[in-house]
Amino acid sequence: MNNSFRGVIDASVGIKQFIPDPLSSKVNRLFSYLENPKTELFIPRSLLY
Repeated sequence: MNNSFRGVIDASVGIKQFIPDPLSSKVNRLFSYLENPKTELFIPRSLLY
């Protein structure tokens, strides 16, 4: 069984880390996958600026 996770994080997801929102708990759960070294989260280049 493969326990890896791959996903794309866009601005609407990333901002919920910093501004309270009804979906913030789901975003926190998504970012908890980063504890697994097999997790791959991709961020569009435009969010890095």
